[in-house]
Amino acid sequence: PAAAGCSPLESTSPSVASVTAGVGVQQVVLYGAGVIGWCDIQRNPFEGFRHVGVLGIGLLPGYRGSGTGAALLAHTLAAAAAAGIRRVELEVFASNGRARQLFERAGFVTEGIKRGARMLDGREDDVVCMARLT
Repeated sequence: PAAAGCSPLESTSPSVASVTAGVGVQQVVLYGAGVIGWCDIQRNPFEGFRHVGVLGIGLLPGYRGSGTGAALLAHTLAAAAAAGIRRVELEVFASNGRARQLFERAGFVTEGIKRGARMLDGREDDVVCMARLT
């Protein structure tokens, strides 16, 4: 059985299929029959920018802080490099210090800040733009 809060593997299949059809790479972490984490890098489809990918990552709260996210990120970055993606970009909320530290440990650097980019429940948050070369 899947752990509580896991996404059924079947529900992630369309996303995995689109990424593996040549537009990037994707890794998932399974626990039983459920997905507890994912990381993908979507390749830029435009001429002159196909060496660039945009990273997305998610891990269920109960599995954070265990090293699972760092391992998932490392495996995905290695797969992206093998697929010819040389630059990986991401955006992360400034308030998400834990994620920012994870990305910095993986070699990402801050390239810019979108000030006041998110307003949620009356609270403003900056978006930090980060990137690394593979």
